[in-house]
Amino acid sequence: MTVNIKPRILAYRPNNNNNNSIHTNVVSGDNNNIMMNMNDASAPQFDSDIIDTTDQGYYHQQQHHYNDVDDDDDNEKGSKIKRTSREFFAKSIMGLLLLFVATVALQSYADQQQQQQQQQNSNNNNSVLSVRKKSLFTTTTSSEAEAAAQSFQERDTQLATIVKDLDQKVRARKATKGVIMETDPEGVKLTIALQQATLALLKHRYSGSGPFRIRVDIKYPNSIQKSDTRNDHFVIETAPISLVPCSVFYFLEMARTYVKGGFHRNAPHVLQAHASSAATAHHTSMPFQEYHPDFPHKQYTVGYAGRPSGPGWYVSIQDNTDNHGPGTQQKQNPYEADSLFGKLVPHHTTTDTTTTDGGTQQQQQHDFHTVVQTIHSVPQHGWLDPHNEIAITKLTILHQQPNNDNDKNEWVPLTFLSDDLLLVMQH
Repeated sequence: MTVNIKPRILAYRPNNNNNNSIHTNVVSGDNNNIMMNMNDASAPQFDSDIIDTTDQGYYHQQQHHYNDVDDDDDNEKGSKIKRTSREFFAKSIMGLLLLFVATVALQSYADQQQQQQQQQNSNNNNSVLSVRKKSLFTTTTSSEAEAAAQSFQERDTQLATIVKDLDQKVRARKATKGVIMETDPEGVKLTIALQQATLALLKHRYSGSGPFRIRVDIKYPNSIQKSDTRNDHFVIETAPISLVPCSVFYFLEMARTYVKGGFHRNAPHVLQAHASSAATAHHTSMPFQEYHPDFPHKQYTVGYAGRPSGPGWYVSIQDNTDNHGPGTQQKQNPYEADSLFGKLVPHHTTTDTTTTDGGTQQQQQHDFHTVVQTIHSVPQHGWLDPHNEIAITKLTILHQQPNNDNDKNEWVPLTFLSDDLLLVMQH
């Protein structure tokens, strides 16, 4: 078969499957037909389309063109990767900036909310403080804050009712035959509850946590001093109320409602006094023998006499740990001791003196040792006859407050108003 082909160069390559076949691709051309006798064994066989080319070097040029296209593709891919990396980096920076701005905004909002909350709390605290000043009641817990809204009298009545109920339960348990309060589980539970309730009432009624001081004004009998200046005094400072709250409260109540009393026993180890007060009417004693080892019967401590203790009290003029400490005064209970409520302390007294250039104030150190020695010098030992008693004319509760002149603390009396409960510091 004859093949009519326009005089052109055919670029071909052998087919791997047939050595006589020619592989071509038509690139361009005209409408001329390419005819072959496909049955002619001598004729080359084509496995694809014919490439229409214009010169002999076209094939090689076309291959070089393809390589250039591949290089361009690689360059374009590299550029695309770089552009993508730059875009990713830019977006990451923007994301971090946005995150930083959002964090700053949230922190600013949180700070603003915290400031508003603090301002609100401050306003609330100022409101509570205003109520406290009116009621003279210091609150430390949420339950006490609610109580601040109550009147002083209502709160005092409420606390006193709780104390009275527990007091009766403690006395009943202590009176039970065979019960040792210091080791009996129910007795220990009741006494702790009474101490806690008494502590709350003490802080409320006496406007503070102490320590308190009690000025004891006395008058010597003629058997000691025959002059007109027979008046004297000494000062008791209460024990820590966290150790013996019931004992301290008992003496404060006795001092607050004091009627009369005096030293009527002059013993080698104690000076003992009797006392009458509205709080201890009908000779009401302590509900139990309250004692703490951190406040023992050292010299010049003051405690309650008798079993049960009070309202009689004494000054130890020697160390009485072995006489009035645990296990003394009786054999049935090795833990029971006399209740203590304070100790004698030196103090200063301020006197006004008139001079030619005006009035002046002088402070004088007052030593309780001299007073103790004078009382002990009464010409009778043991129980005293009435004419040898040293009268206790007045008990005055003192409270500590800053001095406006020199910022030092000074002790001033507490005055009771008409309701006999509300305490106001006397300026």
